[in-house]
Amino acid sequence: AESPLARPLAPARPDDAMLGPLPPARSPLEVSAISPARAREAAFRKGSMVHALLQFLPDHPPEQQAELARAWLARPASGLDPQEAATLAERVVAVLRLPDLAPLFMPQARAEQRLVGVAGTQVIMGQVDRMCVLDDRIVVCDFKSGRHVPHRVEDTPVLYLRQMAAYRVLLRQIWPQKPVTCVLVWTEQPRADVLPPALLDSHAPPGAAQGAARSIP
Repeated sequence: AESPLARPLAPARPDDAMLGPLPPARSPLEVSAISPARAREAAFRKGSMVHALLQFLPDHPPEQQAELARAWLARPASGLDPQEAATLAERVVAVLRLPDLAPLFMPQARAEQRLVGVAGTQVIMGQVDRMCVLDDRIVVCDFKSGRHVPHRVEDTPVLYLRQMAAYRVLLRQIWPQKPVTCVLVWTEQPRADVLPPALLDSHAPPGAAQGAARSIP
């Protein structure tokens, strides 16, 4: 039998535990002017554009970000009408202004940071949307562009909690002297949810709660 370490786990797609309720998907019974397949494609395209803007806009001065976002989304290739482009640009800029995310848009912050290591008995391979190493803590966030936003942080889908808990384990083994703050950012509202440490501890990879973690060189 192969060791469990032979089976890498992508935190965004964990497959070895009961996940609880999954993030809600768009109902195929909803009345729409376009087919469900085209609606999914449009939602995916919007999510990709939001992620791209949140990756690159912080490199520009704050006073230019709104206009840059509107201009980029107004391109014919975006597939958005002018009102959709303006609304999406407003949401992206609102995310950039969320107080809890300020460290993540500092010049020393990292975008699309890969994380790989061993947590407990599981190999973890993933990528965080934004990450910043501060003097007193590590801050990481993942952007969620789905339109179903939980009312309370305790109602966050288990899938997302396990994803962030796995990232936290890997970062704590690199910087054991610094606490790790994990944030889920819901771009539809927009809203930033700082995940409580106790909630993340309860969703850590098997064997990681006791500190059984090591890095991969």
